[in-house]
Amino acid sequence: MVDAVKVYVKSERIPIGVTEVHEKTPAGMGVPATVDTVKKVVQYDYVVPDDQKSALVMIKDICEERGYKVEIIDVTKEGLLKRLSEVGISDADSFPVVVTPYGRKVYGKNLNHAVLQEVLPADLNGKEIRAFVYLRIKKDNERKLLDKLLFIPEVREVHLIPGEWDALVVLGLPPNQGSYERQALDFVMQNIRSIEWIEATSTIVPVYSYTKFTVLTEARRNTFASIERI
Repeated sequence: MVDAVKVYVKSERIPIGVTEVHEKTPAGMGVPATVDTVKKVVQYDYVVPDDQKSALVMIKDICEERGYKVEIIDVTKEGLLKRLSEVGISDADSFPVVVTPYGRKVYGKNLNHAVLQEVLPADLNGKEIRAFVYLRIKKDNERKLLDKLLFIPEVREVHLIPGEWDALVVLGLPPNQGSYERQALDFVMQNIRSIEWIEATSTIVPVYSYTKFTVLTEARRNTFASIERI
């Protein structure tokens, strides 16, 4: 199944002409005959502003490159503006609004190439919530615990480390529309902290992650931009 990215745009409703509609209406009370009436109906077209069109090109390119299907929704046509305003999106300058398959919204000043790369990852690992869990292990139970942890599908890596903590576990969890931090903490409590050989845990969910792929791509874009200015 291909992940779908929803993109909300706000078009302008522009009159393009008038058509005449002929209708038959009753002539009056007690008179069975009808009379022809002509009703003039204004025809409209919906035009997406140029700044939104430019952003759409970027969004479509990234989605196509990374294997996402794009669903474009016109809030003017569909009458969704009120519903969007209820979640804090009402300013015309905020469009287009990108909503990822996992519910993350990007719009306004945050809608740029680097941010879209972050919220629309190209690889499966990037479509995960990454969490880092420090473990304090009961003495002489490292090997048993290591084997048990590696049987948990969401465990990506386990590192035995020196210092205050005994091990570092890297988790990859499928995102949902709730709090990433709460999802990670609940998972750790239910699946790791409950293991009898663990004395204590400390869980960290990154606020933002930078990858080598993103940095290189953004640097390449900056290089192209500087060439165009010459």
